[in-house]
Amino acid sequence: MTADALFIYDWLKQQMEKSLPLYIWGHSLGTGVGTNLVKRLCDRGSPPDALVLESPFTNIREEAKSHPFSMVYRFLPGFDWFFLDSISANNICFTSDENVNHISCPVLILHAEDDPVVPFHLGKKLYHLASQSKSLSGHKVQFVSFPSSLAYKHKFIYRSPELPNILRDFLGAAHPVTA
Repeated sequence: MTADALFIYDWLKQQMEKSLPLYIWGHSLGTGVGTNLVKRLCDRGSPPDALVLESPFTNIREEAKSHPFSMVYRFLPGFDWFFLDSISANNICFTSDENVNHISCPVLILHAEDDPVVPFHLGKKLYHLASQSKSLSGHKVQFVSFPSSLAYKHKFIYRSPELPNILRDFLGAAHPVTA
């Protein structure tokens, strides 16, 4: 998936006007793809203009262990070996917690407190790791939480009437327009 995302990113950069910003936005599992992609872009010296992570997790092992589908299995002997080690053995690596140490562009994290799929604490943990990352020094790192009372859960943050202002403020601060 990361290779496909990189191909599309490169294609878009070739097609679009050079002065226009290009942002990467990942949601849920897409945040793992997004951080993998942005790490690669930063490693080659061409970071995107910003990275937006909606309902992110720290790494796929922690997410799998926290996912509601695993609830009935996680206390069984061998859960880690059977499920989590199988993920690693098949080279499924979405390690956003490691990737943030290689990212050098502004990062915005959005998470609903009532997210039943990706626990809120994983998004908050990723934010704390990103805010301490040396590679992100000098770049804006922001966390925006949405209270449970709004019932945005895992996939309805887009309904927030505040979202356009949040994005405008973040992206404007990340890349101010100069006249």
